[in-house]
Amino acid sequence: MPVPVPVEYLCPAVYLGTPVQEDESGIVYLYHSNGDGRHCSAVLLTNDWALTAAHCGSDYEYVGQMGSQTENHSIQVLAHEQYQNLGLTPNYDLMLIQFEKPFTMTGGKSSGYHLPTYNGDVSLVKNVDLYGYGDTCVGKDTSPGRPLTRALDLPIIKISPGELTFGLNSNGQGGAPGDSGGPNFVRVSFEDEDEVANQLIGIYVRGGGGRPAPGSSIGIGTIKEFLGRKVPGY
Repeated sequence: MPVPVPVEYLCPAVYLGTPVQEDESGIVYLYHSNGDGRHCSAVLLTNDWALTAAHCGSDYEYVGQMGSQTENHSIQVLAHEQYQNLGLTPNYDLMLIQFEKPFTMTGGKSSGYHLPTYNGDVSLVKNVDLYGYGDTCVGKDTSPGRPLTRALDLPIIKISPGELTFGLNSNGQGGAPGDSGGPNFVRVSFEDEDEVANQLIGIYVRGGGGRPAPGSSIGIGTIKEFLGRKVPGY
C-alpha cells in the first residue's frame, strides 16, 4: 500500500504523491536508449512483457528499470496497429515492449508472473489508482536520481470499456509528464481472502501537459483486445 510522502520530497505543485514499491506493483521506468532524456512509465504484464503508451515512441529502443535491478533492454516494440498519433487516434495509444531479460518480482519470482486485469462491471468503479514516474514539481522531480514511483487515488468522472476519465483528488493532485503509459489499478477484495489485489483497468495517456489536470486512460476493453492478439495468456 502507498505510504505518506517524505517531507523532503514535497513541493507546491505535487502531482503523484505517494511512493510505492516497484517490484511489488510491476512498474517499470522507461527511457530511450539514445540518451535524448525522454522517459515514460510502463507496467509489467509478465516477467518480460510490459504495456505502455504508444505516444512514448515506437521507433526507439528502450531501457527499462525496476527497483534496484540492472538495466534491461528492449528486444521488441509493438504499437497498436491502428495508432497513428495522439491527435488522430488517441483511443489506440497502446504499445507493448518485450525485454531481453525477465524482471524479478517480490519474492524472487523471475518467471510465471501474470498481471490480473479487471473483469467486473466498469460502471461500478468510482475511483482508480494511477501509478507512474511523472514530475512532482513543475519542470522537475525533486527526488534524487531517477523519479520515484508514485501513486494516487483519483475519482472517476466518466468510464466505459474503451476509456476512463478521472479528476484530481482533494489535494489538487493528478497525472504529470512522465506518467504516460502508467497503469490505472482498481483494488479488488475477495470474500475468502484478506488481501486486496490490484487489477489493471487502464493505461494513462493524456493529462494536463505541465500542470495538474483531469486525465484520461485507455480502458480495459481496448487493452484486452490488443493483448489477446499479442501476448500469450491474455
